[in-house]
Amino acid sequence: MHTIFTIDSGEAGMVTCEVSDNDGKVSRKKIKLEDFYGIILKSNNALSRSEWTYYFNPPGMFTGPGQTRGLVIGAGNGSSMRALFFIPAGRQVLNYVGHIYIVPFPSLLFYFESENGRLSVTRVFATRIRDCSELGTDTQLYAFPFGNVDSYGGSVCWGETKHPPVQEISDFQGIISSFFGSEINDDYYMAGKHVIQKEEFCMQRGLLIHLAALDGGFPGEYLVKSQTTVKQIEEKFHF
Repeated sequence: MHTIFTIDSGEAGMVTCEVSDNDGKVSRKKIKLEDFYGIILKSNNALSRSEWTYYFNPPGMFTGPGQTRGLVIGAGNGSSMRALFFIPAGRQVLNYVGHIYIVPFPSLLFYFESENGRLSVTRVFATRIRDCSELGTDTQLYAFPFGNVDSYGGSVCWGETKHPPVQEISDFQGIISSFFGSEINDDYYMAGKHVIQKEEFCMQRGLLIHLAALDGGFPGEYLVKSQTTVKQIEEKFHF
């Protein structure tokens, strides 16, 4: 018997629980997102029978005591870890080849993998949702709108950056901090793939100057759709 949980995008705050018996019988039930987290948190005995241990933050508690800031879901089996983080939209300091800009960022999803304490995968995508509770399987992902990130698959180019060992899920927070603190350049950046095609955005500096002058948030209409889906990321947590 195995169980699959799917976050529904069509119904905000709902999760579909699908249970398949050994004889092929499949049962499905929709439950509220907060009830889903309650089931997981109370099911330590069931989870301990699995090779993988799961980690969740209850909705609305991404910065609460004992919580891993921004964590949506994480999983680890002793040597391997995977985690998905949500960072809400806001203004960030961006170091572009030695020049500092304070620009609006869209909401971001970070996906990580580590093997034997070594960071092996970092992917980042933009999204137009404002809160993690809006995240669903069909949530549209967009390319990260700045340089040093592959627009197609969201892979981060770390260059010569060395990261400390990743020993637990919360260590991925340090990777996010390193991401925002790192200098970016024009590697991978291309108007039309990272942001919409616009003459003043052909050079990344033009985009940054434009964004720094804005009073509001990152304009959603500037984002370019990604080929990666939330469902593909979600499947990384099906064991």
